[in-house]
Amino acid sequence: MFNLHRQGAIDVLTCQVPIVSDHVDALSRAANTVLDKGIPDWIIDLQQVPLIDSRGLEFLLNLRDLSLEKMGTMKLASPNPLVRDIFAVTGLEREFEIFPCLTSATGSFSI
Repeated sequence: MFNLHRQGAIDVLTCQVPIVSDHVDALSRAANTVLDKGIPDWIIDLQQVPLIDSRGLEFLLNLRDLSLEKMGTMKLASPNPLVRDIFAVTGLEREFEIFPCLTSATGSFSI
């Protein structure tokens, strides 16, 4: 469901299921692996995420806030057109740094 790996100095959490109520607890356990380390600079790769529901959006906002509280940064990468539309319709595209691909998201940490 979720795969965590490092790309250089950045943690990347790849989601392979919808970010919906049924999967938030599993995502929380995976995310805590990153958040429990020092300063969490990380990316959630959405390339394989077909859908995000309201609980998933709320959870992503909470992850972003927890990262900021720990002086870290959480970015999103590779949303498909439907997921990008969900962020746009809800107005949450302004709340996240969203990149079209993992490479650009990773590179943004070096600027």
